[in-house]
Amino acid sequence: MMLALLAMTGFAASILNAIAGGGAFLTIPVLMLAGLDARAANMTSIVALFPGQLAIAWMARGAVESIPGTPLGALVLASFIGGLAGAALLIATPSTIFAVIVPWLIGISTFIYAVEPLIARRLGVRNAAPLPKPAVLSIAAATGGYGGYFGGGGGFLVIALLTLAGAAPRAAGATKNLLAAVFNATAALVYFLSGNLEATGTAALAAGGIAGGFAGGRLALRLPEPQLRIAIVFLGVVLTGWLLAQNHLAVWP
Repeated sequence: MMLALLAMTGFAASILNAIAGGGAFLTIPVLMLAGLDARAANMTSIVALFPGQLAIAWMARGAVESIPGTPLGALVLASFIGGLAGAALLIATPSTIFAVIVPWLIGISTFIYAVEPLIARRLGVRNAAPLPKPAVLSIAAATGGYGGYFGGGGGFLVIALLTLAGAAPRAAGATKNLLAAVFNATAALVYFLSGNLEATGTAALAAGGIAGGFAGGRLALRLPEPQLRIAIVFLGVVLTGWLLAQNHLAVWP
């Protein structure tokens, strides 16, 4: 029963990642319900969902573009380096500390996700010139580091960066999928080699995630994003509150 639930969760999470992002908001709580601590759940989520992220990137490959002043290859390299650094940092973070940090990471990600359309609209009007290349690459590496450390919300930050750098909305969404696939794949390799994963659950989540990645790539242009965004923000708020309550109960039995 739990394996079937994990597979369905992976499917739904990849669809969310393709359309609007936020798939980790589904996978992390389900993995914690399955018995994993917050850090192991985060690692497992990243490893299990990265094949689906690759499928999403493949489905949107035709719309991927370089941004003004910054080659696509340089963005990919910066995302790779960031993902590697973020994964190494999470490996070094004790589980007890990560359990305290993760509600705030989800809360910040939810806030960024909620205001991202407003930021995009304002930048679309006010951004007259692209960011300098060093600034773009530095932010891309930092964003990759965040995505490698905590899978939820990295894509939101990439969208904001690409929009700020002058990318058109459709190209920004497709390029976000590629860069997220890069830093997620990098982090996934580190976590896989670390031996901190539960193999059966990871495989079930990944199987659903791959199917959801291909399905989500097709649905991305069809489903209404505003209503989905509201649902994901609501889920993020609920998840943040739930994890904060869990920490409170752990401190005050």
